[in-house]
Formats: sequence, structure tokens, C-alpha cells
Amino acid sequence: MTECRFDSDRPHHLPASEWLDSPAHPRQTPSQFIIPTESAAMTSAAPEQTFQTIADIIAETASVDRAKITPQAHVINDLGIDSLDFLDIVFEIDKRFGVKVPVEAWTEQVNSGKAPAEQFFVLGALCQRIDELVAAKQA
Repeated sequence: MTECRFDSDRPHHLPASEWLDSPAHPRQTPSQFIIPTESAAMTSAAPEQTFQTIADIIAETASVDRAKITPQAHVINDLGIDSLDFLDIVFEIDKRFGVKVPVEAWTEQVNSGKAPAEQFFVLGALCQRIDELVAAKQA
């Protein structure tokens, strides 16, 4: 299992091996995970539409070749996205889908061994998590 730690305070010039063990951000409560935004939020989309939107965000934000972005791709291992680019991607996902992605909570789950990295950082699974956030917001 690959361990992923994303730390927004990490200096961009440090390699992953030097920031993997940085302190976790403060925990969020479940009510903080999903917040309404003032932008026009997407409604619940079909999984393929969610994937296409997120793939476009990744290609635009992290300058990744769109052909390399597949549902099986791991954002770090396969696409080479660093933590700062990932946070930019998450910010854009928040805006386009009208949800708050709980990236700190997800990272904490991975780092503590409660969840495999693939549950959140492989694109197919990430899209499923986004669809769940959208559905929870609409409920």
C-alpha cells in the first residue's frame, strides 16, 4: 500500500521523502466536510461525467497529458502530481461541484492506516467520493 501525505504547508522544493511525516492538520468534524458554495454547483452527475470533469481539472491545473488520465491512474504514482498541485485540483473540484472535499480527513485516514491510499487517490475512487459528497449535499 502506498502512503500519501499531503501537507499544504510543505515548502514546494522539498521532495516527498522529507515531508511525508509532517504533522497532520487539525481534524474536521463531519459537518465541516460539505459546505454550500455561492458558485453554481453541479448537480449529481453520472460517474463518467464526474470523471471527465475531474480529468479536465487535472489536465488544466497540473499540466498533465489528458491521455494519461484514466480511472485507474493514481494521482501521485501515475500522474506525478505533487501536494500543492493536488490542493489546487481539490480547490477547483470544490468550486465546480459545490462541495468541500475533506482532503485533510482523507489524508489522516490514509496516514493512520484506516484506509488505503487507493480509496481516495486513484481517480475512479476519487470520482466516487466526489459523487458521494454531491449526493450527501443534495439529501
